[in-house]
Amino acid sequence: MPFQRELDAIVREVPGVVGVILVDFEGEAVIGAVNGISNYDLRVAGAYGGIFRDQVRRVCQETGLGTPLTFTINGSEWRILSEDLKDGYHLVVVASSSAKLPLALQRIRACAETLKREL
Repeated sequence: MPFQRELDAIVREVPGVVGVILVDFEGEAVIGAVNGISNYDLRVAGAYGGIFRDQVRRVCQETGLGTPLTFTINGSEWRILSEDLKDGYHLVVVASSSAKLPLALQRIRACAETLKREL
């Protein structure tokens, strides 16, 4: 599956990324790749990433700020990045706080463009 190869490449090639997951509009995991996090924890992060994304989208719409495409949550030891795709799908990436954020964003956005064409 080409999606799986894309996700595997992100966790393999971006230092600090421990998991990436494609989540549908209901918050359900479609596919994912892990390297340092359990599948369960990645699925939980993906589901909550969808909840947070929906809340950010609602606030942006209510305040006239437009449509959010990407958001990041930075913790003391981790980062969660969420990239909106289409039709309610989104990518959620879990990375250590030391992860190279610009490289992670570049790879996530390239993967997102591929997924948008295929979804």
